[in-house]
Amino acid sequence: MTLVVTPLPPTERNEAPPRRGFVALAVRPFPRTLLHMVRLALAVAAAALLVAVVAVVDHRHKREVEFAAQEDAWFCKHGRPSACRDFDENAYEERWERRELAYRLGFFALSASALGLTAVGLRRRRGEAERRRSS
Repeated sequence: MTLVVTPLPPTERNEAPPRRGFVALAVRPFPRTLLHMVRLALAVAAAALLVAVVAVVDHRHKREVEFAAQEDAWFCKHGRPSACRDFDENAYEERWERRELAYRLGFFALSASALGLTAVGLRRRRGEAERRRSS
């Protein structure tokens, strides 16, 4: 009995065998869906951070305006009529409270969305990994 060995074509000879098992799952890159979900979650988290920064800057501006108005009111009462201005502190505070509510709602909605997108992306990755293991 003679054994005949035929060489493989060059393209098939250099290919690695298909990966299976735990090592293969650890080496494979993330699926595209996970990368898209993580990128989207990072973008939403960056938007939440931007909302937080704008809220802090706006709050500091509000405090400066209120301090200047209080200072002008003090000078107006104590003999400097040039400092007298029409400033409705209550209306200004109400406008700030509406803006603050919008900042808070926007920040928490965006933060929750970023966490949700991350969780969905990781769950999909785990589901894909389990499907690969079972097949």
